[in-house]
Formats: sequence, structure tokens, C-alpha cells
Amino acid sequence: MQNYVYPYYTPGRVLKRESIENLRDFPRDFLDIAYADYSDGIIRGFDVTYNARKLYISGGALKHNGRIIVLKETVCDFTGFGERIRVSLCLGEAKETEDFLAIEAEFKITRNPVGGANEPDASAGIELARFRLAEGAVLRKKNEYRGITDFVTPDNTLNLVNVEYSGLYYPTFSPELLKIFAKEILKTSQDSTDISFAFICLNSDTVHKDCILQYLNSRLDANYNAKISNGEIYEALLEVTRKRGGATVKRKTGPSIG
Repeated sequence: MQNYVYPYYTPGRVLKRESIENLRDFPRDFLDIAYADYSDGIIRGFDVTYNARKLYISGGALKHNGRIIVLKETVCDFTGFGERIRVSLCLGEAKETEDFLAIEAEFKITRNPVGGANEPDASAGIELARFRLAEGAVLRKKNEYRGITDFVTPDNTLNLVNVEYSGLYYPTFSPELLKIFAKEILKTSQDSTDISFAFICLNSDTVHKDCILQYLNSRLDANYNAKISNGEIYEALLEVTRKRGGATVKRKTGPSIG
């Protein structure tokens, strides 16, 4: 038998050890239960922005090796202008003491990473963004994309295609990028399947990979499975917009100074 206990923190009452333990355990227990069936990946946050030779990585939460980890904002000096950049988060092994469980976290800026623009590199840590920034330029953020073709614009634009988000059973595609796709497809399609998927994207904090696969398979007469990479999901979404007559944005070949 279990008892549900809700402590009262009221004036004049002695603060008991059991009350402190309840205050400590409740948020953690709630998160563990809420995300028990979710994969590793970003849950929320870790947005990358640039200003005055500094990169700002917002605080965020992610699931890693089954644990939910919450980190605060980090600021890094930046001088890698004109180079291909990958921003990643590297987590060390968990270490336990009598008082704490500690996991070292390091944000890493890699210049000219190996591999193509849409090829993940698991050895480099947890990817947060890619870009190439010209000195004096403005680094455009995800809410400034002009459409789905802009997701992989090489210069002065965050590329988030390879960022893996925590999803039900499997890591999933960026929910913010899916919202941009949804807005674009709603402008060109009257198909009920397109409209239904678009509203799922617009109204969901996370669109699970199974839902994305069902949509892509029906639209493209394909047979994608859970092993599909984020780069392949992007290419499939791009093909859907082409088939539906979506507008394309000409990618810039050089830096845009802002």
C-alpha cells in the first residue's frame, strides 16, 4: 500500500526531512514518468544565437542515456568567421558521490567538421546547430526562415536539420522546422491528408517519428521506417512541397551582410 503525501509549508511548522525529500523528488519523479517512453534527444531549449562575437546557447532540457538533464545558458567567444561551424554538446560519464550524481557538460564549437551538411556525426556529441557566418553578418534564426528550402542555406543561417529531438520511442525531427513546413504546405494544398498533418505540426510541441513516417509514406508512396535519418526526412519533406507546387527559395551562394 502507498500513501500520497502532499507537504504543507506553513508558518510556525517545523521543516521536516520528509518534506524536503518530497520537494526534491516530486519534480524529478514527474519528469521521469512523463518522458518514460521517450527517446534520448532534446526536449526543449538549447537555441543558438549570435551577437557581438559571442555565441549564446540558451538553457534547455534533454534526455541522455535515459536521464533527463537540465542545463543553464552558456556564452562562448566566437571567431570562426567564414568557416563551417558545428555547435554540439558533449556529456561525460555520470559520477556519483555520497551527495550528488554529476555529469560534466561541455559545449563544443567545431570548425570545418567532417562530413556533408546533412550528415550526422555521432562521435561529435549532441548536435545543436550548423552554420557558416561572415564577419559583420546577422545569423538568421529558425523563426526567420523563408521556407523549407531555407533550412539548409549554407551562409549566415542556422541549419537545424540534424538536431535530434526526444520523441516517443524514437528521436524525431525539429518541431519548429515542421511548423514552417506546415505553413508552407497549407498555402499550396487542399488535400485533407496534408491539412491534417499540417495542423498536427502547428499544434504539437513534438511530432513523433511514427506520425511523420505515416505522412511521408502516404504522400510519396514510399516505405520509410524508423531508421530514416533527419537528412532523409528533410529531403522527403522537400519533395512533398515540390509535388504540391510549393514555392522554392533560391539559396544564396555568398554571405548576406546585415
